[in-house]
Amino acid sequence: MLTALLLSLCIFTIACNKSGSNISYGQVRGVLRLADDLNNPQSYAGMQVTAENTGISTVSDSSGRYILNGLQNGTYNLVYSKTGYGTFILVGFKNNGNLSDNPSIVPLVTLGQYSTTTFTALTVNINNDSVVLRPTIDPAGTTIQPRGIRFFYGTAPDISSENFTAYSKVYQLANTTGVLKVGFDYFYSLGFTSGETVYIKGYGDAFFSNDYDDPQTGKHIFPNLNETSVAPVSFILP
Repeated sequence: MLTALLLSLCIFTIACNKSGSNISYGQVRGVLRLADDLNNPQSYAGMQVTAENTGISTVSDSSGRYILNGLQNGTYNLVYSKTGYGTFILVGFKNNGNLSDNPSIVPLVTLGQYSTTTFTALTVNINNDSVVLRPTIDPAGTTIQPRGIRFFYGTAPDISSENFTAYSKVYQLANTTGVLKVGFDYFYSLGFTSGETVYIKGYGDAFFSNDYDDPQTGKHIFPNLNETSVAPVSFILP
């Protein structure tokens, strides 16, 4: 009898401590969309979503919906990973909902697969007040299905997607080759100065590049780049 009474008091004490705790838990819900590197829709199922450094994760269903349960209220980095897709991190998501009737909603996330576009050639020349880039890629893009390419700029010969001063948006190439004309003012705006040698390297990139700022290193990350490329080209900025 005494043992049962003590056990009851123990359970009551634990319950009171939990209910009186200042720690709040919330449910996180979101919806995602998946596409290949050319923006053709893919199955929304099977994307793993993890709250970094918590061990709490879930997997998206066929509608792209996912739910994370049991997260304390706070700020988290949400990591999205699936075979064939470059890992994406949504940095600094704030969970301040409750368990079910008022969940925290993640903004729509649309992610792409790794790029299947490779650079086979890249040339550069000066034309009046502009830099003219001529990339060649494989496979070729078309007007219906263009292919994404991205350029990285720097002042060192070992320019790469990890060692750069600036980078371009994703351009869509609707042929095997293309012509991109960029004014000198653009390079001045990026911080390059007259007389500097500017190195340029190109990569294939996906329509949705999954790029983000790494919270640990501060570097901008490009998960979907196709690293098969050619040697960088360079010019002297007038």
